[in-house]
Amino acid sequence: MKIKEVEQQIGITRANIRYYEKEGLLTPHRDQENNYREYTEEDINHLERIKILRVLGISIAEIKQLNNGALNLTDAAENRLSQIREETQKLSDVRQVCEYILKNDISFGEVNNQLLSSGTENDHDWKNDFMKIWQEDTDRRFYGRDILYTVDFIINLMLSLLVIFYYCYLYLTVGAAASAYEIIFAGMGIPLVGCTVSILTAVIEILYGISRIQGKKPYASMILQQWPMMWIIIKCMMLFMGIAAWLAGIHIF
Repeated sequence: MKIKEVEQQIGITRANIRYYEKEGLLTPHRDQENNYREYTEEDINHLERIKILRVLGISIAEIKQLNNGALNLTDAAENRLSQIREETQKLSDVRQVCEYILKNDISFGEVNNQLLSSGTENDHDWKNDFMKIWQEDTDRRFYGRDILYTVDFIINLMLSLLVIFYYCYLYLTVGAAASAYEIIFAGMGIPLVGCTVSILTAVIEILYGISRIQGKKPYASMILQQWPMMWIIIKCMMLFMGIAAWLAGIHIF
C-alpha cells in the first residue's frame, strides 16, 4: 500500500507518517525497483496504535519505549494517568480562583498575590506554574532570532572561508609583496575587514547558541542580542548597494 492510500485509510497526514518513520516508530519496506515505500497491514495496524496513543496524550518518547519493549502499556497508562491527575488538580485550582473573582467581583486593579491563596483551598505550587509560563513566553520571543542567527552563522562561515581562500590564491599567484600592495593600497583589504567582522559575528552567534541550548535568555547581553542583527542589516545594505551599482553599470572593483 502506498502512503497516499495509508493517509486516506487511517486519517494521518503524510507529514506525520514521515515524522513517525524519522523517529524510528515505523520502518516500511521499500520496493527494490522504484524505492517507493510499501506499507503492509502490520504497518497500518501499528500506525493505528500510534494514533490512539497520541490521542491519549502518551508521548513519542514513551511510544518509542513501548515499540522496543522497554516499557509496558500499563506503565505508560499509569504515567499518563498521573499527569492527568496533576493537570486536573491544577485546572480545579484555577477554576476556584476564577469563581472567587466572579463571586467577589474582583477588579483588575485589585489583582495581587493574595488572590491566588484566597481563591483556592489547596496549597497549590503557583511558583512552579509561573516558571513554566515565563519560560514559554520568553522562548517565543527568541524563536525567529534563533533561526535567523543559525542561517547567518552559516553565511558568515562561508564568506570567511571564501575570503581566506581568495587571499591564499592571491598570495600564491602574485607573491607576498604584490599581494600586500593589493591589500593595502588597491582596495583588496576591504574583504579582509568584512572577513574579520564575519568571524567575530560567527563567534558571537556561537555564544548566543550555547546560551539558548542551556535554556538561558540572553537579555543581559546586548552584544549577544543586537550585534549579529546589526551585521545582518549592514550586509543586506551592502548587497542592495552592490546590486544597484551593478544595474547602474558602476564597477566597484
